[in-house]
Amino acid sequence: MGMKMSGSNMQMNANTWSTEWTMQPWSWSVGPEVTSPIFTSTLPPIINSGQQHVEGGRRPNIDKIKEIFCARHPNNPKCQGRPEPPIQNLIPQTTSSQPQIPIEEPKTKPMPFGYLDAEARDAIIKNCKSGIVDCKSQPFGMEQKRNMVIQHEMDFARKQYSSSSSYLSPGLISKRIDLIHELKLKMIKVAGLGEYVTPVNDGTFEHDVLLTESQAQNLINALDQTPYPSNKKYGYGHGRSQRSSLFLDQLQAQRWPIGESIKYFIDANIAQNERDMLHQAHQLIQASTCIRFEQVNEKPQTDYLHYVKVATPTFCGLSYIGRVVPANPIYLSFQCQDPIGVAAHETMHALGANHEHLRSDRDEYINIQWENINPQFYDFFAIADPSKFTPFGVIYSFDSIMHYGAFTASLNNQKPTMVPKIDPQINTPKMGQRQRLSVQDIELLNKMYCKQSDCFDTSVYCGVWALRGFCSVYPQYGWMQQNCLKSCNNCKGGGGVKSERLGFHPLKC
Repeated sequence: MGMKMSGSNMQMNANTWSTEWTMQPWSWSVGPEVTSPIFTSTLPPIINSGQQHVEGGRRPNIDKIKEIFCARHPNNPKCQGRPEPPIQNLIPQTTSSQPQIPIEEPKTKPMPFGYLDAEARDAIIKNCKSGIVDCKSQPFGMEQKRNMVIQHEMDFARKQYSSSSSYLSPGLISKRIDLIHELKLKMIKVAGLGEYVTPVNDGTFEHDVLLTESQAQNLINALDQTPYPSNKKYGYGHGRSQRSSLFLDQLQAQRWPIGESIKYFIDANIAQNERDMLHQAHQLIQASTCIRFEQVNEKPQTDYLHYVKVATPTFCGLSYIGRVVPANPIYLSFQCQDPIGVAAHETMHALGANHEHLRSDRDEYINIQWENINPQFYDFFAIADPSKFTPFGVIYSFDSIMHYGAFTASLNNQKPTMVPKIDPQINTPKMGQRQRLSVQDIELLNKMYCKQSDCFDTSVYCGVWALRGFCSVYPQYGWMQQNCLKSCNNCKGGGGVKSERLGFHPLKC
């Protein structure tokens, strides 16, 4: 990080400096590769056309300028013998250094929701054209899964509402399920794949996620702000409307009340051994966090988890992301490997956690093998909207219980669809594990639920900025320390296990 002065040479008088200095507008930058004006703060020129610049009738504080310059360049010959200034004078605590949205930083620019680059798009289209996979027809079992989702959502609604409630309308539930498919169609179209791919219409998003009508509609509206791809430039994010930043307040993952136990109700058709599995799943979460679950024998009016058993081989579990009203159904089949971990995975969805491999920084850690992915499952791999979810400065976790397995949705099941960039032989087997929460899973939950009420981030982007080091980099340092308390680990007191900062962070059913 450097600061330099150059420009027209002139002789300063005794009231300024007795030596000859070269001056130009001052530029502060966060690194040698960063040239965007977003990362510089340029002050007015002190010398202009050989005349001293006086603003508002006052001369600039040359001694202060020399002090700052020599603090940045102590080995400069003109700085020899000058006293070292106090550090607090060099780090202004103002909001003028807030990182901008989006951050135009080389190599680490956040990848927006649904982004697909040209190489990935071409690989997908090639598979569709070659006939390796039928990219248009619905695969076997998808309609069955969709009808099952509608039926179980209808059954759940009957348990929550009176027989006269409009919420029991089959058409209302079907409309919501149709919106999920409309969202997937929109994602395919924005990615430039609409001519070639029809996504699966199975009633779910990302295979195990359910969306409320407002969640699905808001995602569709966000994609509507994105220009469709052309032959030369395509992919979500090109020419993206800045209005999509308003999405931040509309789609915050709903959090459960802080400091209160989360009530849960277990359906009568769940056997005792399966109930024990649910208790063990809760213990995985409770063991290293402040989160507590409380079983109730009678259904509360609102704000509780409702575990439902679904006898089906088509999925392991289904859940909404975040708290929904009047209650969160969590559907479990208990037919998959590691049913305890599956229950913990779906419960973490209800707490607000998203899939790890969909984080906006995931391409720093894994290579997506688009040439081996079934294009109809595109939503399994599409980057999540970074204006909705934050990593809270927690580094990416290959062994997160929220990460999908390496062979998910593969065309050739002998080859992976996701390959770690770091130690692939070690980290590939970790992906998709369901035995435990990773250290980073625990850290994330603690930041979500186990900090005092006055410790919070003022921007959803704090988590991404923290992972780029802005908590300790000038000039962003001052703003970050004041506005990103959670992501910069500035909360007072404890709060659980903190992972080592070895890289960036991000989240099988």
